[in-house]
Order: sequence, then C-alpha cells, then structure tokens
Amino acid sequence: MFRSEYTENRFIVAFERIASALEKQPVPPPVQERTKTFDDIRQLMRDGQKIEAIRLFRTLTGAGLKDAKDQVEAIRTF
Repeated sequence: MFRSEYTENRFIVAFERIASALEKQPVPPPVQERTKTFDDIRQLMRDGQKIEAIRLFRTLTGAGLKDAKDQVEAIRTF
C-alpha cells in the first residue's frame, strides 16, 4: 500500500509541475488559414499540378471526378 501511495504522490507532484510550467508559457495566437479559391486552381494549373487542381476543385464544388477533371482542363485553355 505504501508503494501505491508513494507512486500516486509522485504522479500528482509531476502533474502539478507540468501544469505550472504550461501556465507560464504564452499561448500563441491562432493561425488563420487562407481560404482556397478558384484562383488557386488556376495557379496550380500554371504550375503543372493538374491532380492537385482537380482535388481542390472537387473540395470547393463537391463535383465528381469526371466533372472536376473536365472543368479543370477547361480552365487551362484560358
């Protein structure tokens, strides 16, 4: 029983030290992610990243694979 109480006390002390250290650290501001747009699709096509452009198009529109591929390829002609 002594060993169990000793281990439990060590755990509590360690936890309190960690909690104390975390409270002292400043919290970084949240990172604001830039929203992807159709301009990003055009840029991906200019960079030769057709598959990534199709993935992004599907994410933005919810289109199927065939429709997304056709639309992205049509974007390339402009």
